[in-house]
Amino acid sequence: MNAIRIRQWPKNSLVFVPLIAGHYVTDITRLHMAAMLFMAFCLVASGTYLLNDIMDRHDDRHHPGKQHRPIASGQLSIANAAVASGICIGLGFVMGGLISINTLGILGIYTLTTIAYTLAIKKMVLWDVGCLSGLYTLRLIAGHVGLAIPYSGWLLGCCGFFFCGLALLKRCVDIITSTQADSRRGYVKDDITPLTHFGIVSGYLSVMVLALYITHESVQRLYANPSWLWLLCPMLWWWISRLWWRLHRQTLREDPLRFALKDPPTYGLVLLIGLVVWVAT
Repeated sequence: MNAIRIRQWPKNSLVFVPLIAGHYVTDITRLHMAAMLFMAFCLVASGTYLLNDIMDRHDDRHHPGKQHRPIASGQLSIANAAVASGICIGLGFVMGGLISINTLGILGIYTLTTIAYTLAIKKMVLWDVGCLSGLYTLRLIAGHVGLAIPYSGWLLGCCGFFFCGLALLKRCVDIITSTQADSRRGYVKDDITPLTHFGIVSGYLSVMVLALYITHESVQRLYANPSWLWLLCPMLWWWISRLWWRLHRQTLREDPLRFALKDPPTYGLVLLIGLVVWVAT
């Protein structure tokens, strides 16, 4: 189970965001398709994680944390990992094909981009950040495409800046927690200052896009009490600022999303956001 990284599956819940933002949560057909799309992405992502670990096994053996991964530690053979990867990706593509041909195309783009990231892009300064945020955004696009929901430029813009900020934060954490000898990403210790500036600005731009969306006329058609949505801006600002503050104090020493999945204040904030959206609706 560690090899296919089930702990990373919550990332794929992003495919549900267009469903929620577009107010289609009562559409049973789309809910069913969203669940299939979620599983398709989980399977394909697990398959690409296995490929990544196969390709990175030599470097992982010299990493203080990654040396315990099943392939790097020898618990899982390369042959078995390759077979498992093929099965996961194959099943994910079959499930995606059952949704639509366009969904299959999105999964293909996701797979090829992930492989390109593993082979080369992750060693390219800033390109790696753009690729990571793009992979998150692809999940949103898949939600629009697979569930036949009209695109929202506001949603993609807000989430795009948000994901870029998270990717930059993740890279800052990598720099803090790695040694100079282990730096495989093209970054050095001194890069953390500009990366921090870029990340904070990206995060705050997502708040700005959200604020602009709240003032847009389309909100009036979707929400009965749109004024309540203004509360979302300080909530999002607080969460972004809190993570960067923890980085500054060096108390954030893992992937920001992994941290968020076991962080009680984050769950409390998600409940508050849900309550605000419900009241606004």
